[in-house]
Amino acid sequence: SNPATFSWLMETIVSEEGEDAAVRVLDLWKEMECLDIKADSIHTYNHVLSACSKGKLEDESVRLRALKFIVDLLNKRQRNEQISGSAVAHMMSYGHLLRVLKKLFPDEANEDRRNKLIQTAFNSCCNDGLLSAANLNAYREAAPPHALGLDRNSEPKKEWSRNVAY
Repeated sequence: SNPATFSWLMETIVSEEGEDAAVRVLDLWKEMECLDIKADSIHTYNHVLSACSKGKLEDESVRLRALKFIVDLLNKRQRNEQISGSAVAHMMSYGHLLRVLKKLFPDEANEDRRNKLIQTAFNSCCNDGLLSAANLNAYREAAPPHALGLDRNSEPKKEWSRNVAY
């Protein structure tokens, strides 16, 4: 098997929009890890994030697997590691990531944990220069400004959107 085959399978599962998409794509991700197959593009990561944002995450074991994937991905971004030959994620990556975090931590009991992960994702998005207007609005809706290190009226730095392709 090669990484492109796994990516294509994941894309197919996501496009079907089944309720079990998250489980199926996370299973493929685990199989890739077991076979020591590295993702060949950021699209593979986006397929996993998209499946988790669209699929059911009600089962605790699925939630934990999705959370582990996200934490591993954020850790790579914080260390500025290349992700599959691409030093920069896509704007879409951060949109999917935010939707998954909101699904994983929907209640107020986990608000601090959710906000911490959202802040980490926001910082990575800014460091990657991928803070589009849509992403900024989504982050502002997902977490209070202080969790993002902003105040209500602060404007984003231009360098935070240097890689945004309009």
